[in-house]
Amino acid sequence: MKHLDVKFIKGVVARDGVPSLKKKQIALLGRSNVGKSSFLNSLTQRKSLARSSKRPGKTTELNFFQVANSYYLVDLPGYGFAKQPQGLREQIEEMIEWYITDPVLPIAKFLLLIDCKVGPTEDDHMLCDLLLEHHPDELVIIGSKSDKVKRGEHHKLKRDLMMFANGAPVFLTSSKTGEGIGDIRHNIFGGNSTVKADSQVPKS
Repeated sequence: MKHLDVKFIKGVVARDGVPSLKKKQIALLGRSNVGKSSFLNSLTQRKSLARSSKRPGKTTELNFFQVANSYYLVDLPGYGFAKQPQGLREQIEEMIEWYITDPVLPIAKFLLLIDCKVGPTEDDHMLCDLLLEHHPDELVIIGSKSDKVKRGEHHKLKRDLMMFANGAPVFLTSSKTGEGIGDIRHNIFGGNSTVKADSQVPKS
C-alpha cells in the first residue's frame, strides 16, 4: 500500500479552532487503549504519524491531519479512562459530544474503533447510539486488534459487531498483521492516495 500524503495541522478543543469547514472530515473515535494511534499509522502507512502512548488518556485535544489537501483526518481523544481526573474526563466527554452533535462540521466518515478482544463496552454502546442518531450514513465500525482473537472466531466476532453496528459497515483490522487495512482505506479514500512523507508528528 502507498503512503498517504498526510501531515499534522493542529490540535483543537472547539469549533473556532477547526482549520477549515470547507474540507470533509474523517473522524476516529474509540475508548482509551483501543489502538487508535496504531490504526492511524497503519491506515496512512506512516510509522510514526501518531505516537502511541504508554499512558492511556494522554490525548486531550482533537488532532487534525490534512490528507492530500482534500480531507482532514480527525483523531478524537480516547474516552472511558477511569484514572483520569474527573474534571478532565468530563471535559473530554463534552468535547466528544460537541464534535458528534455539531451540525456545521462537514463529516464524511466517522470511524468508531472497538477492541476485538474486549468487545463493545457500555461507553461504546452510548457513543454508537449517539453516532447513529447524528451520523447514521457516515458511521463505520472498526474492530481493532483482530490478531488478539483466534482466526476461527472472526466470523462470530464480525457478526456480533454487525449487530452492535445496527446496519453500519463493519471491518476487522489489525495494525500488527495488516488485516482489513486495505479494505477500510478503500472504503474511506477510494483511489485518492498519493505518495508523500511529512515529518510533523503530534504526541498522543
